[in-house]
Amino acid sequence: MGHIIPLFTGGLIFLSLELFLFRPQWLFYEIGAMSLFLILGLSVPKRKFLSGKEFWHFLTNPLIFVWSSVILLLFFENIYFKHFFVLGVGIYVSFYFENLFYYLISGRGGGDSSFLRMTNMMNVVSVFFLAAGFYGIKTFIQLPMWLLTIVFFIFSSGLIYASLWTIKHNLREIYTEILVIALIMSEMFLAINLSPLSFYAAGAVAGIIFYVLSGITINFLKDGEIVYKRYVITGSILLLLVAATARWV
Repeated sequence: MGHIIPLFTGGLIFLSLELFLFRPQWLFYEIGAMSLFLILGLSVPKRKFLSGKEFWHFLTNPLIFVWSSVILLLFFENIYFKHFFVLGVGIYVSFYFENLFYYLISGRGGGDSSFLRMTNMMNVVSVFFLAAGFYGIKTFIQLPMWLLTIVFFIFSSGLIYASLWTIKHNLREIYTEILVIALIMSEMFLAINLSPLSFYAAGAVAGIIFYVLSGITINFLKDGEIVYKRYVITGSILLLLVAATARWV
């Protein structure tokens, strides 16, 4: 069951997104169906390993990841890239559940580092998807930026909360870090909107900033040390690559 459920859940997400490509008018039905598939996939370990509160903590990351992928998928034009993107989302969901099962089965010890890396990388990708998708919505649909920023703040809070909770298991110990990172990301989201970058490149910048902030915070809470050089250097290199290869508008 430990391998079947991740494959089954990822496969259902893949098929749902594939169906969405041909029936985009079913948007809300597809989002509801994928959310249900994720809930059902996590219901299996819930019986043995998770309490009610823990169930929703571990569900936050894949839910936002899948929702944000749907938002970004709306703006892709190349049909082959759409199928490749959908396949990547389904595979990553499978990897997430595989790592989660191992983390729970190992007593939340042996798989701790691997699961944290997997979760944080999913969060970084989700921020990229969200930011790029929201910038696309602002460009093409002209929704007010203040509304998009509020939604971005809520999702950013949920993403960083899920990772930090895995370390501390107590909201009182991490709520300050959650609010600070979510506020910084929301400010950056607004600031990046003023740049001449395309919305894909702007989303990548937001994802890189989140990678640096979350990486430093996770290491501090986990090990009690402020490890920043690795993240700052890696983030700076990635930002330079984005600036050098981005399409400026």
